[in-house]
Amino acid sequence: MPGPQGPVDEQGRVTDFGTMEEQMRTTYANAGKLLARFGATIDDVLEEVVYVLDMDSALAAAGPVRRAAFGTETPQVATTILVTPGLAQPGQLVEISFTARL
Repeated sequence: MPGPQGPVDEQGRVTDFGTMEEQMRTTYANAGKLLARFGATIDDVLEEVVYVLDMDSALAAAGPVRRAAFGTETPQVATTILVTPGLAQPGQLVEISFTARL
């Protein structure tokens, strides 16, 4: 299920990163649903790679969102965050790849 999109200009470039936190929350919620299909939960995630269009917005959102998603102040997950020039959908600000142990 897609989350809220950031506004884009005529060239398809994002003009506002204000929905970064909401997009991250949606991504973690969607990951939880997908993991459940395989009898797993977010607690089974060993590693995540977070791809973002804007590092400052991502860092501001990531702490609170990750703590809520993993239910702890210090998630025991290997995390890499990378800035990328673009993602799959117009207005998409974040994409997260998860590796879980099933």
